[in-house]
Amino acid sequence: MTSTLSHQFWCSWLLPLLLSLCCVGIAGGQVIDRDTCWTCRDSFEHFVGGAAVDQAAAIVWRKPWQRVTATAAIGVTFEIGQWDAGGGIGLKDIACDIAGALAREAVWALIKRRH
Repeated sequence: MTSTLSHQFWCSWLLPLLLSLCCVGIAGGQVIDRDTCWTCRDSFEHFVGGAAVDQAAAIVWRKPWQRVTATAAIGVTFEIGQWDAGGGIGLKDIACDIAGALAREAVWALIKRRH
């Protein structure tokens, strides 16, 4: 039980956090994107994208925490790609990706409960 719990904690929280901190620590200059608009188009795109990636992850992973972790990892990877292209790493955008995945999981749980 404890090995499974520690594996779940490592994969779902600690590993993405460490990766994001390493990226921020290595880089010089402005790394974090200053975008703070929660109602702008890109926030909605990240939310819908997070839900879509979570749905696609359902093909490979059966457990919700695995799908949400995969969505977060893909969101971080996307943001690092934008950073390399001259943008910053948008923590708000990553949060919108994760929120979209969690919303999709909640809706799917309600649908499964009714049937």
